[in-house]
Amino acid sequence: EKKVEGFVKSRYPTPNAAFLPDLPDQPLEAYYIYSMWAAQKYLQGDDFLYLHGDLFHHPKLAKKLIKFPHSGALVHKNFVSQKDFNAQVENGLIKKIGVKVFGEGVGFCLPFYKFLKDDFAIWMSEINRFIEARRWDCYAEEALNQVTNRVKLYPVYFEQEYGMEIDDFK
Repeated sequence: EKKVEGFVKSRYPTPNAAFLPDLPDQPLEAYYIYSMWAAQKYLQGDDFLYLHGDLFHHPKLAKKLIKFPHSGALVHKNFVSQKDFNAQVENGLIKKIGVKVFGEGVGFCLPFYKFLKDDFAIWMSEINRFIEARRWDCYAEEALNQVTNRVKLYPVYFEQEYGMEIDDFK
C-alpha cells in the first residue's frame, strides 16, 4: 500500500491523487463502494469517465464513451459473461448491472462508464445511503441499480473491439 502511494507520488506529482485508508476485514467488493464514498469530494462536479482498475480494452472504447452525449456504459450485445458484470437493457436503457444478471436483454457490461455530473450525483447519493446503512459488502453497482429509475444510463454497444477484466489468470 505505501509502496504504491510512494510510486504514484514520485512518478505523478499531482494534487489530484488521493490515497484512502483500507476498510479492514471486509470482502474485496467492499473496497470499491467504500473507496467511492471516501473519495466523493474528488469525484463530483463534472462529467467524467469511470472505470474499474482491472480493465484491458481497446482505446476506441474510451472514444465511444467520450463522444456519447449521455450517461452510458459499455455493453457487448452478443456475449453474456458467466462471472463478470452483465447489464440488463430495457427500452433502450440499462436497468440493472451485476455479476448475477442474466436473461432477456442482457449483455456483458464492461465496467467502464461515462456519467453526466447530475447522474453521478444521484449514484453518489445512493452510495452514501449504502455506507450509512453499513452496506459495503457489495459492488457499487448495487447502489446504482437502486437509482436506475432516476439515472438514464444508456448502453454504448461494442462488438469488434476487445474489452475484458483481467482479475484472474484465465
